[in-house]
Amino acid sequence: MANAIVEIRVSYGSVENVEEYNAAFIPLLSANLGSSALPTQYPLKISSQETQYSYERYFRLYVADMGDAISIRNLRLYCDDPNFITGATLKYGTTQNYSAPSDLASSIATTAIPSSIPSTANIGIDGDIANELTSPGYSDYVVLQLEIPPATVNAGGATGLHIIYDEVH
Repeated sequence: MANAIVEIRVSYGSVENVEEYNAAFIPLLSANLGSSALPTQYPLKISSQETQYSYERYFRLYVADMGDAISIRNLRLYCDDPNFITGATLKYGTTQNYSAPSDLASSIATTAIPSSIPSTANIGIDGDIANELTSPGYSDYVVLQLEIPPATVNAGGATGLHIIYDEVH
């Protein structure tokens, strides 16, 4: 049985630049750059007066090869520790379209990311979480953003993001 090949592709830039590989690291930065930029080079800002935000981070799943699967569906995102920075909130949302990432409060990444496996899909395909891929292609974009309130002491840390899906044979 040949499994499907599913990649995570990160997008960045004022005009979409796509990292054409399976991203293992998706840094949340104070700049709109690719995954090779390090958080130590572009640290998140902390203000004593107002909430700050990382730049939005766009990524999506790309099914490069279906293997012998007839469909990929039920895409679910969660993270190990949504409170990996005390006081900050990791938010997410999905969209079908790429827009230049912003470091203002996101109109897409508005929901706190789940800390356990969701019971139902939370990433869509062609705008619908009930859709499935039956040939190579992309999911909708996932947009991440870290919200950093004034009470935050340290804007450094990491958490594991997980995306699971059903591969139907």
